[in-house]
Amino acid sequence: MPDYRRDAGFALLCGLVLVAYLRQMGALGALWSESAITVGVAVALGVEALFVLDTPVVALWERRGMRAASAVAFIGVWVGSLSFWAQSSLLRRAGGL
Repeated sequence: MPDYRRDAGFALLCGLVLVAYLRQMGALGALWSESAITVGVAVALGVEALFVLDTPVVALWERRGMRAASAVAFIGVWVGSLSFWAQSSLLRRAGGL
């Protein structure tokens, strides 16, 4: 399988996991906030710049363990931050915060 197809499938899987989690938490609208869109685009452009500018990131990314670790970190950060946000929203509605 060509690298670009593998990476595209990996990105699609990460996106689907994120959308499924947001839907389960009832927070799918969080994807449409202007700040989320702005941060998402800025981070994506920053990551692409790391690869286009031929930095050492390219060599690191070719390691299988690095790709797996980045997937776990990506999903973990999103799930953790979204669950914290959902819990704080529920507490706020209940009058706990």
